[in-house]
Amino acid sequence: MEKSQATQGILDVHKNTRYYDDAAQASAVALFWEGNSAFLRMFRKLKCDFIVELAVGKGRHVPMYMDRASKVVLVDALAENVAACREMMGDSPKFQYYVNNGTDLSELPDASFDSLFSYDAVVHFEMLDVWSYLKETARILAPGGRALYHHSNYSAHPTHVWTQNPHNRNFMSDSIFEHLADRAGLVVLEREAIHWGQIENLDSLTLLEKPAG
Repeated sequence: MEKSQATQGILDVHKNTRYYDDAAQASAVALFWEGNSAFLRMFRKLKCDFIVELAVGKGRHVPMYMDRASKVVLVDALAENVAACREMMGDSPKFQYYVNNGTDLSELPDASFDSLFSYDAVVHFEMLDVWSYLKETARILAPGGRALYHHSNYSAHPTHVWTQNPHNRNFMSDSIFEHLADRAGLVVLEREAIHWGQIENLDSLTLLEKPAG
């Protein structure tokens, strides 16, 4: 599947480093799912019955929620990652594996999911790709469905390449994300600033809803 130059560049950096292996370490996963983590608290506000995980990587988060779900769609733009997920999760009809193009969810049907989330991935995405995914999120969610996005809140240096920024964050801000979500037809229900490394408010966690009716 053809990918944009920006998407391919991000994939190449992650594929050719220890990014996915380091992210799968127990201590790294625990940041999202243990204690008073905002990620866990806000994830609990998803229905999580028919759920899409966007940019799933090698599936490090899947065991944390799969027992709650009737249907899980694991999406990644890197075929090797989706293959790793299939090897780990198997061919249960509960799981659908999807190698996408890094910008859309065109193989998924309209208004068919109650939940979508992405952790520690969209922070690196180009703003135009985030916009594309927000439009796709609005399309595939059923009315009343929710999406939880961990995204960059780094708005300095708008002309930088993402690898020039702290922790490889791409250009984005809370205000821009909310604007894009609104234009896509989604409503912000809740947002929380996230510190990453030693940098305060570098990221944000935003809970969105597709209005019912």
